[in-house]
Amino acid sequence: MIEAFQQGKKKGFEEAALLKKQNAIEEIPEAPSLCDGKPVDTIFALPNSTLVVFKGADFWRLGNVDNTSQVGPLPIRDFFGQLPLPLDAAFTDHFDWTWFIKGDRAWRVDASTDRLRLFAPEEFHETAPFTNYIYSSVDAVLSMTTSSKIDDSQSVFFFLGPKYWLDGNSGGITDAGYYRQIREIDQRLKKVDAAISLPNGNFIFSNDSYWKVNPTRNSLKVHQNRLFRNNIVDY
Repeated sequence: MIEAFQQGKKKGFEEAALLKKQNAIEEIPEAPSLCDGKPVDTIFALPNSTLVVFKGADFWRLGNVDNTSQVGPLPIRDFFGQLPLPLDAAFTDHFDWTWFIKGDRAWRVDASTDRLRLFAPEEFHETAPFTNYIYSSVDAVLSMTTSSKIDDSQSVFFFLGPKYWLDGNSGGITDAGYYRQIREIDQRLKKVDAAISLPNGNFIFSNDSYWKVNPTRNSLKVHQNRLFRNNIVDY
């Protein structure tokens, strides 16, 4: 009789546990979002002006001026291969080559067609944008589009730590012979995480905010500052 009671009690516990498991609400991991207040890793514009945002292991494609759609999140490595994440910087130069930078290595990307072509990594200083670059890393690169040229020449701004500089020859060295402090752009700026040049302006990013900036000789001046949301093409 005692044995039957114990078996019945055990069966009751098992049924209760099963019922609890069936009624439990399965916790679904929160999907990655661009608007969760966390900083993005890098942002760059493809030759067709489509924005690509890298954040964690995922990326988003944001529409250009003529298309304000959003696609993502998508796994970075499904589309861009086995890149070491997070990247230090990414940008598209005036030859329409897109560059990924991580430490002392650089990956050249042909994004001029619908099918991306990722080339083998090269030593950082052996690539065209950094042939005369004296540092071993870079935080962001602002490579100007045609509409943002200064003195009718191609211009690039490099950002590293608390400083930035203008390079009009695309070789990495400051043309002015001296560096500017990022806080001169805005006192709140400690570091620039990414920079892009679009047909509707030039933008720099830090944490969850971005600044629209205008080039003036060898410096950048703020046009306006906003929090980063889903899209900046209607700025």
